[in-house]
Amino acid sequence: MSESKISRRDFLKIAGLAGVAMPVAKVIGQVDGDNVLYSPEEYGGFLVRQRPADNPPYQVDDSIYKRFDQKNEVFSRVQWDPVIQESEAPYASKIGENIMGNVKGFTRLDYAFYTAAWTVATTIGSTAGAVGGSNGGLYSWNPLGGFAGRIYGQEMPPWNGGDWSPEDVSGIVKTAAKFYGASLSGIAEVDERWFYDKRYTKGGTDTMGPGISAPIRYEEADAPQELEDGTLIIPKKMKYVISLAFEMDYDGMQTYLSGPGSAATGNGYSRMTFTAACVAEFIRALGYQAIPSGNCTAMSVAVAVDAGLGELGRHGLLMTPKYGPRVRLAKVFTDMPLVPDQPISFGATEFCEVCGKCADTCPGNAIPHGERTYEATYDAPNHISSNPGVLKWYVDTPACHLVWAVNGMDCSKCIQTCPFNKPDSWLHEATRVLIGAKNGTIDQFLLTLDDASGFGEQQDPDDFWRNKEVFVHTKEA
Repeated sequence: MSESKISRRDFLKIAGLAGVAMPVAKVIGQVDGDNVLYSPEEYGGFLVRQRPADNPPYQVDDSIYKRFDQKNEVFSRVQWDPVIQESEAPYASKIGENIMGNVKGFTRLDYAFYTAAWTVATTIGSTAGAVGGSNGGLYSWNPLGGFAGRIYGQEMPPWNGGDWSPEDVSGIVKTAAKFYGASLSGIAEVDERWFYDKRYTKGGTDTMGPGISAPIRYEEADAPQELEDGTLIIPKKMKYVISLAFEMDYDGMQTYLSGPGSAATGNGYSRMTFTAACVAEFIRALGYQAIPSGNCTAMSVAVAVDAGLGELGRHGLLMTPKYGPRVRLAKVFTDMPLVPDQPISFGATEFCEVCGKCADTCPGNAIPHGERTYEATYDAPNHISSNPGVLKWYVDTPACHLVWAVNGMDCSKCIQTCPFNKPDSWLHEATRVLIGAKNGTIDQFLLTLDDASGFGEQQDPDDFWRNKEVFVHTKEA
């Protein structure tokens, strides 16, 4: 901490006013009976409307919607679909070509930095890697060696919370999540619709090898288990899910497409893995069951929206008030008695309707312009990677994936250019005020202001190493 300055947060800590649990958002008013909250710590200064659980910031047509088969997700299709395998083919050779050609942002230094950032996620995160299968590695459904209800061989009953209220216990769990590495956390009741209908995970170590496809069942059972045929059983008594969000490095993200950009993503995945495992072990040590999950088991964005972490954006990503879409997501299912948070809205979806900047700048033209729909508007065979029935913008994920393959690097251009992806600055302050006004004309003005500011423009990857002063840092001293 600087000797010449003291921040508001530091002052509160010194004064003993920060509290023992997560910061509490202040209710400053109501709109149509819903509380309006304010918390710079949790919401980055945005005014947030707290919505009832039965009136979330999304619409589902249950006559259309069905649980999604993970086999049709684009990364799963790499393992079985000749169409996607053909588009994936240039990826490995392009990496070698980039390194040998010393291409800016794709040098050996950049690739070394990027691959190292993924280490935890891809080596001990799961037997199927960062985006793969349930119940493996640190995402194991079984205790990893902690107390898990036994302390030095002595059986212990589940912790009853003592003098802590249910709300306090929920705050304690979220405080632990933040301590272990989460930037944001929220709690929701489990919605069975968000579980994958079937899981899909690669077999062995061959990326193109045959995978395992098996049902995920949410039913009455004593404990979570995996059957011999790969079927996953999740007990219905595990009716709560803790959603975890992890801020990605702003400086790295501003260099996409590049090694430092991918390193920001990989580091997010590694932190997801570590933190989800720690939160699960913490809950197990208190005598309850826990299932940690990265991109497996259930759809993380839907869970996060239910848990009050944000809204769904045009680019198909979670839009948080504090970090915009610049987060990665994990989750932990549990039977520990918790108090759910409420969904929120803060104007993000309405702004996306006016903006379209991610669609304009997407290298693969994978993000749609126009209005939201209940089904994908692009053609077969790509449409099987979408799941109709939710009113949203349907991203053509195979077209997105093709950009990765031809460049030899993953892409997050949509995050980089999003006006909500801002460091703390005068423009961020303006964003909070103008979006809070809920006016389409103002939204268009803000978009023009964002274009003029230079935020969202790609930074020179070499400057990430050599000229760091060109970046706007968001890390605290």
